[in-house]
Amino acid sequence: LWDGCRMMIRENPWAGVGWGNYGLRSPLYLGKALWAPGGDRHYRNELHADNAHSEPLEFLAENGIGGVLVLTAGIGFFGYRRRRRHQACLPASAVWGGLAALAVFSFFNAAFHSVAHALAGWILLQVGYSMGPKHAEPPAESSEDTAVYGSLPLFIRGAISLTIFFVVILHGVLVLYPSYTLRRAENAHLLRTAETDRLYASALAAGGAYSAQAHMDYGIWLMDKQAYIEASRHFEKAARLIDTGKLHLLRAICAEAQRKNNAAYHAAWECAWRWPDNRRAWELVLRHAPKEERSLLEKHRTRWLTP
Repeated sequence: LWDGCRMMIRENPWAGVGWGNYGLRSPLYLGKALWAPGGDRHYRNELHADNAHSEPLEFLAENGIGGVLVLTAGIGFFGYRRRRRHQACLPASAVWGGLAALAVFSFFNAAFHSVAHALAGWILLQVGYSMGPKHAEPPAESSEDTAVYGSLPLFIRGAISLTIFFVVILHGVLVLYPSYTLRRAENAHLLRTAETDRLYASALAAGGAYSAQAHMDYGIWLMDKQAYIEASRHFEKAARLIDTGKLHLLRAICAEAQRKNNAAYHAAWECAWRWPDNRRAWELVLRHAPKEERSLLEKHRTRWLTP
């Protein structure tokens, strides 16, 4: 995971791959880490890792050096404001201890992908920021400070309230409702009920954060019914936001069923790049590869698969 993340950072050092794009780009770079010289020493499986198991590494990979500088400037600004307001105050040792423990944890895990850990960090930051001197009046502000910042707290409160309101609404529209409709379709899929197609249509219409997953799941449903042409269309739409070995293997199987051997070969090779231990992918690669490439591909296969 960290080796692939390192390669992602090295190739996109200044602006990163974009906020929230680590899960989309990680399969390619995990494949690069595995196929690099000595890469077969890494532990590997066929699960899709949508985080780097290190918050600092993931933040740097997504936002680059520019994002780190912006974050550092923001922390410095709020720290300076707090220092001016409460010069004699330091957060209690419990706050420092909690933040230090969360920081160490985040270096080796996806702390901010966990609601519980992220909420704990937010509460600790709020407690530490709001603590003031117990027995001292805050320093008097100059008339210049009052003129500049006199109306700022009310404005900030209003802006935060509106932001939270819109974030909650957007979260419901783009995340919660699409997740609900997709889960209903997946449950119907597993039970193979008659309303599965209708429920998948609702999930696709909901769009949002799970639209690509909905296209892939519906493609699997169509493939089970041997509707390979329509399944391929949904897999191609899913491929705009999903780049996993699983999706490429599904694309390869559908292409082979339609006798599109060249497309099956390329999709299977994309799968083998990301899942080098996948036997089905190597079977498709060797079955549809050009004859002049098969000897080299056979050597690649034996590197990853035991007899």
